[in-house]
Amino acid sequence: MATDTQNFKVSEFACHCGCGYNVIDQRVINMAQTIREALGVPVHVNSGCRWQM
Repeated sequence: MATDTQNFKVSEFACHCGCGYNVIDQRVINMAQTIREALGVPVHVNSGCRWQM
């Protein structure tokens, strides 16, 4: 199970269609945190994961 980082919550990466799908690899969240720290500015997560049938 993924955990929050300093600037990102796991819920930011969840599917926004209302299905509740939120299976996200911790490495993705960690990479987003690394990018945010390198840029020194907030990074907006537009789409972290989506349910695919």
